[in-house]
Amino acid sequence: MKEQNPIWSNPSEFIRDHYRDDRESEEAMKKLTFEDLFVIAESAKKEGDRELLRGLVFDVLSSAKNYNEARERTRKIRGGEEEITSSKIRKIVHERLLDSLNILERNCERLGVNSSWRKKIGEERGEIGDWAVEAQGEHKEH
Repeated sequence: MKEQNPIWSNPSEFIRDHYRDDRESEEAMKKLTFEDLFVIAESAKKEGDRELLRGLVFDVLSSAKNYNEARERTRKIRGGEEEITSSKIRKIVHERLLDSLNILERNCERLGVNSSWRKKIGEERGEIGDWAVEAQGEHKEH
């Protein structure tokens, strides 16, 4: 039987300890996982707000999955018109991933939920794409 991740036992404590802006420990610098995003969503005070944030996390998860599929397809295709089309699709899907992350961040801020997690993902397009690949890979393992 798989042991439950300790972050689920007390989401507020987990967020306080791992997502403070001024924290620079190795633990604080770890990459954000999809599970972390769900924990953050659960820290909202009202059930309706938690439900909204969970939906937005699912949107991020879906966007990351779509981006990974587009990235993999583009990687496999070399040359010709099909590669150009695939690259355009990848760019559109990447924009959707960025949008979904930004929407989640704005809603966390609006609802008073700590949004410092966003910095862990990165600011540059490449960093965000790499995060999506890494987080999706970790998600598949669970």
